[in-house]
Amino acid sequence: EAIASSARAKGAEIRTGVQVDRILVRNGEARGVVLINGDEIEAPVIASNLDPKQTFLRLLSANDLPDDDFRQQVDRYRCEGTSL
Repeated sequence: EAIASSARAKGAEIRTGVQVDRILVRNGEARGVVLINGDEIEAPVIASNLDPKQTFLRLLSANDLPDDDFRQQVDRYRCEGTSL
């Protein structure tokens, strides 16, 4: 709760019990998220508690990634747990 309180004091909005469908990308920059219900939330900073594979390969389309080499590197990344 201390971390959440500190984040809220800095303007963060924390939502629980909602599922992110994808990261919202505009003009090559992550601008927010789209929830599974279609709501769009724009934000200057986005944090993911999914592992890198889920974040980059599931929440972003291939067109939103820098290049195929980056995608392949993420795909080969060894994940043994979730990291933020």
